[in-house]
Amino acid sequence: MAKTQGTRSWTMVAGLGGVGAAIALGAMIITFSTLTDMARINGIAPAVLFPIIVDGTMVWLLIAATQLKIRGLGGTWLAYLGFAALSTVSVYANGAHALMTADMSRTTPLQAMVLGAIAPAALLIMTHMIMKLFPDDKERAKMQMRRAKLAAKVSTQSVPAAATPSASPRVRITEPSASTTVETSTPAQAVASMQQLRLVAPAPVVTVSDQEIAALIIEYETEHGTRPTGAKVGEWLGGKSAKTGQRMLKKLDEAGLLAEVPEPSAQLVGIG
Repeated sequence: MAKTQGTRSWTMVAGLGGVGAAIALGAMIITFSTLTDMARINGIAPAVLFPIIVDGTMVWLLIAATQLKIRGLGGTWLAYLGFAALSTVSVYANGAHALMTADMSRTTPLQAMVLGAIAPAALLIMTHMIMKLFPDDKERAKMQMRRAKLAAKVSTQSVPAAATPSASPRVRITEPSASTTVETSTPAQAVASMQQLRLVAPAPVVTVSDQEIAALIIEYETEHGTRPTGAKVGEWLGGKSAKTGQRMLKKLDEAGLLAEVPEPSAQLVGIG
């Protein structure tokens, strides 16, 4: 059976991420106390800095590895290697501390070590899963598209209708091709009719998907303070070229859907 890919939402990320962060915080509090005591026993001073170095660096390395992977940068192997090494230290130190301080008349060494290792193991798992919850750049673009599509359904914005010339028994307009034929009785009427045609040139036809792209452009400009490049718009269109993205920008401009997006004084245009 083919594996289907589910959709991700910010509600899911916030819900699962919030619960995971609360569990990870509780585990970190337990390991902080344990690692501080282990540092004191082994003569490390100031002992309170030891859990910050171990668990704090472990979480930081996982965040760094996730960001490097999302952006397609190198060096993730080093971040994961450091994360694995510090996680091993944290689990071992917590287990050893439980073995040293447990009442062996009421428990066993194996039970003490396993129970002592649960908190750092939970911190390891929860921080890793929280980082996995956050979508990468491509999936964030898809989530923005879905949000724009939902907004387009409930929007009351009307699409500018193409103006049409008034009907006249002496003027007939045909569009079998790119040319337009005008039939009049006098040259003066022909000139007037041509002027009228220039004034009432049809506006670009805008579809619902075009409105979604316009919403993404406006959202992008609001967030970054500049209009997206043609390459970015082409990516929203499903991996199209930068030239196709530029044509879409021009079309939406002519339709008046980007009136609230100021044109920057200078903008780099990608070559597709």
